[in-house]
Amino acid sequence: MKLQVITPDEMLFDGTVSKVNVTSKEGGFTILKGHAPLIVTLERPLIKAFGEGDQVTYIRVSGGTLKVLKDDVAFLIGYGASGLTEAEAVANYEALKEQMGKNNQSQADDAVTRMEMEILRRASELGG
Repeated sequence: MKLQVITPDEMLFDGTVSKVNVTSKEGGFTILKGHAPLIVTLERPLIKAFGEGDQVTYIRVSGGTLKVLKDDVAFLIGYGASGLTEAEAVANYEALKEQMGKNNQSQADDAVTRMEMEILRRASELGG
């Protein structure tokens, strides 16, 4: 079965898995080969992807849409982070979220500075 976890900026996961466990505040379920078609929106799910052998990847995501069709599973998400353990995935997710908050604040500060400069420019044009 193919699993893809896709953000607007990157492919967070793209690989073959034997099963996928999904838990969120809405509940939990497992997707196996031959799963019925499904489209569902999830809020802050934790994905546990079982690859070849004993390889497990944990992925914490902001939320998004899960689509299952035949043996293709796709999560379309805002952002997320992975790890080799659940704790690592959650820690990476929290660090990413914090960094994004800092970037958003920096962008907001830059926008305010640009608006202030534009106001001063226009005021000087008016003779103020």
